[in-house]
Amino acid sequence: MSYPVTSENSDFENILQRLQAIEQRLETVEAQIKAGRVTIPAQNYSGVTKNDEKDPDEDILVVDEAVIESKIGEYGLAWLGSLVLLFGIIFMMAFTSSRGFPALASGLGLAAAAGVFILGYFLRGSFPHMVFMLNISGHLLVYYVILQLCFFSIHPLLPWKELDLV
Repeated sequence: MSYPVTSENSDFENILQRLQAIEQRLETVEAQIKAGRVTIPAQNYSGVTKNDEKDPDEDILVVDEAVIESKIGEYGLAWLGSLVLLFGIIFMMAFTSSRGFPALASGLGLAAAAGVFILGYFLRGSFPHMVFMLNISGHLLVYYVILQLCFFSIHPLLPWKELDLV
C-alpha cells in the first residue's frame, strides 16, 4: 500500500528519521555507560563524591569540605548577622530612648527597618536566604518599634493600644 507523496507525508518521514537518529544516539550512550567510559551525573551529588581509588565494590563517600564551609557561611552567618543587626538596632533605640528622646528612638528604629527592607530588595537576586533573614529582622524590628511606642515607655507616645494589637 503506497501513499501519495505530499508535504504531510514528508513531514512524517522527517520525524521518523529524527526519531531513529535519537534512538541510535541513545543506544550509543547506553553502551558507553555499560562499558564504564561515561560517569552518570545523577550519582555525583553536591559536596559528596564516590571514592573509586581502593576497591570499586566499596562505596566510600568523601564529603567536600569547601561545600560545607560554603553552606555554613551562606546560612549560618546570615542567621548570626541578622540577629546581631537586630540587637544592635534595638540597643541603639534603647540608648537613644534612655537619653530622653523616645520619639527619636522610634524614628531611628523605623528608619533602620526601612533600611533593612531596602537592603533586602537590592540583594534579592544574589543572596536569597539573606534576604529572607533580613525580611524577618525587618518585620520583628517594626513590631518592636510599635511595642515601644505603645507599651515600653513610662508615658507612651501612642495612647492607642489597638494599634499594637493589630
